[in-house]
Amino acid sequence: MKKVIVFLIILLITLTGCQKNNSPEDKPTINNANLKSDIKSLLNEGNYSLEIKYDDSQFIKANKYFTHRLLEVLTNDLAEDLVKDFETQWKESIMDNYNIILKFQGYKEIYINTDLECFWFEDEDKLYSAKGIKELWGRYIIKIVEGDPIYWDFEKTVFTEINDDIDRDEKEDNVLLFYDGDIRLRVNDKELVIGKSPYIRPSFKSGKQYYNHSPLDSVNLEYIENLDLLMYTFESFSIHGPFTNVSFYKYKNGKINRIWSDFDIDCEIKTIDFDKGTVDISFPFANIVYKAKLNNEELKISKSIVSELKAGGIEINNKYIDDIKENIMSSGDHILFKDYDGDDAPELVVLGEIDTVGASTPIRLWDRIVFVFDLFPDRLSCIDILLERDVEDGNNIFKYSN
Repeated sequence: MKKVIVFLIILLITLTGCQKNNSPEDKPTINNANLKSDIKSLLNEGNYSLEIKYDDSQFIKANKYFTHRLLEVLTNDLAEDLVKDFETQWKESIMDNYNIILKFQGYKEIYINTDLECFWFEDEDKLYSAKGIKELWGRYIIKIVEGDPIYWDFEKTVFTEINDDIDRDEKEDNVLLFYDGDIRLRVNDKELVIGKSPYIRPSFKSGKQYYNHSPLDSVNLEYIENLDLLMYTFESFSIHGPFTNVSFYKYKNGKINRIWSDFDIDCEIKTIDFDKGTVDISFPFANIVYKAKLNNEELKISKSIVSELKAGGIEINNKYIDDIKENIMSSGDHILFKDYDGDDAPELVVLGEIDTVGASTPIRLWDRIVFVFDLFPDRLSCIDILLERDVEDGNNIFKYSN
């Protein structure tokens, strides 16, 4: 009897050791006819029955948060064109190499190559982009729960932590600005991606938080107590010089909402008066139309462009202007808080540039620009827009962007 028991134990160990899986061909044949292969459907269903096999390990369950983070990466919108190059001579070699298998109930198994950041479904020949999976997966955390391992979370690089009652419900809220492959804002158990960029990795220098191992890029989060707003800033550097992006968030009724960002600033060419040398610029976000007068150099270039367009048989009428109305861009590069209107309350001042673009645009205009905002607990309201060419004597607001 003992010999039989020993034999069975040896047989069990042998069979367990044979479960190594390096390619789909090693797996037993399973009828997949009724299994789905649609990642977006999987996300919409809220299917969190995930088990994960990493390298030569056994399948391990994942909790809901871990599962949701993985699905976010697999359903991101980043350039599906990136995988088109794979669908040539490299496809077969890629599909023979993977290090992660995801198993959801009712779905075909998903194979992931973290080095090439792509994935595919079992028995399918289409590759999908998984940009950011390499950075995210390198941060996985496994926790032992009631004796069983579970994929639990991802390691976070915390930039800012705030503990305060930010929604006035007489309970302290835990606020985190962190990086785990994306820049994320978390308040209690709610979370929001506020900087989705898997191309950058955080590092620390001189006690500040930076990206790309460069002291030129940094992030920060501040709590504006009198307005119960969270202000997020991202500082970086381009070929044109340093710049700052700013966004404001509100946490209320258990939800995080972005109420304003400098990316909301937009403009359009509304009308052009070539005789007077003026252009009306519309700023829809502020419901303001600004009349800008072209300077002598801009007017000279504009007349030359108009002559060339007319020589080519192009009629510059209202329809033409409407077709090129978006050929103007404005940006916010610097921010400051200043009592702009003398009401003893600071306004947000955004300093930037405005510039016409495109060969078909019949005018040329470039200038520095200022946007002034009143801050309220639930919104920002633009109260003034000013081009530097129209600055009155004594108004030195533009010196802050020098």
